[in-house]
Amino acid sequence: MKVEFSQDVPAPIFAFTVKNIRGTEITGTNTMFEKTFLKPVSAGSVKAVTFRQKMSLQGGEYLLSLGVTGYENNDFAVYHRLYDVINVTVISDKDTVGYYDMDTEAVVRDCI
Repeated sequence: MKVEFSQDVPAPIFAFTVKNIRGTEITGTNTMFEKTFLKPVSAGSVKAVTFRQKMSLQGGEYLLSLGVTGYENNDFAVYHRLYDVINVTVISDKDTVGYYDMDTEAVVRDCI
């Protein structure tokens, strides 16, 4: 995501979440959890944020939300949130139970 700041922010936290089409949050993270970039940002600054991970979700439809939050004097502050901005279609050649594929390898062998 690309974020332009209209005000000074002491330590912005960039975040994303993925939920299924029923509204259940499946996964997500942010730069605070990932222990990256907790620096002050000046008004007029523009930041490009990239999250990279393996797509292990079960085949289906998902919604991506983005946001920028932070703390001001120990109070949680929401600067901007965009809910359900991208529809993600996951196509899988293998079904699993639940929300994600654990990349399991199954082996069956004869017992002696």
